[in-house]
Amino acid sequence: MKRAVVLITILFFAKTLLGQAYIVTYIKGKVYHENKLLKLHDRVDGIAQVTSSDKSAELAVFSAEKGKFRLSFANSKPVSATPAAKNSELYQLVIGNYLLAYTTEKALTTRGGFDLKAFFNDADNSGNSTKVFLPVGVLLPIKSQSVTFTPDDKFYLCTVRQKDTVCTLIPRNKGFLIFDDQTVKGIASIDTQNPEPVTCFIKRSYNFNNQVVEERLSGPVAITFLPKEYLRNVTSSFEEGMASYYQDDKGKMIADIEDQLTYYYGKCFEPAVRQVLRSDLQ
Repeated sequence: MKRAVVLITILFFAKTLLGQAYIVTYIKGKVYHENKLLKLHDRVDGIAQVTSSDKSAELAVFSAEKGKFRLSFANSKPVSATPAAKNSELYQLVIGNYLLAYTTEKALTTRGGFDLKAFFNDADNSGNSTKVFLPVGVLLPIKSQSVTFTPDDKFYLCTVRQKDTVCTLIPRNKGFLIFDDQTVKGIASIDTQNPEPVTCFIKRSYNFNNQVVEERLSGPVAITFLPKEYLRNVTSSFEEGMASYYQDDKGKMIADIEDQLTYYYGKCFEPAVRQVLRSDLQ
């Protein structure tokens, strides 16, 4: 009798874990469920089998009861593709068996003491090359401890395409640079499902002794531009756990969203990102 009770208890907890509904909040690469391409805000349960032809593919999911998790195909095993699949070999994992909880070092973000030059140059605290993310439409303060800027300075977002360098003027509103849709579209496509980084550099143009001087304000930096629609999808997914998981604590929920964005996309200007996330909740 005791053995039967223990078995029922184990089955109950297994069903509780694997039967959880998980909402997709991040996708790297092409990941499929039942031969359909997964998208942001899609739902899968713990027993769902997902596949990808790319072993570097990743997912992040959110449970309204258990919080945020990430999944990687790095340790998955190859399986034979179905006749409907285009690839001869796929990597497969079961959602509930590969869930990994994670946190982010808050030192990767930039708060009030913003420095424009340092933001686009300093490596993260693990020594990796500069990786940042910018919400489309974000305003960055034009200030630095190492450079004196003037109201007439111009700034350009540049990227190298084959042998050509393509630059687009970054609009400014007094003491701020505006990374709006038009600026971003001049450099990268705006992807609302799976934004990817673009290697760029920032160029500055200014007058010195009646001559125009141009100089690089930064070295190469991997910038991921996150459109409003993408951020709304992520926020709405986390918001489903507002009552059950976060106990109506908006601050904690926003911190978790910031953690996920920073984990996958690099450092950010935290006050601007927090403002965007809060606006999506109103």
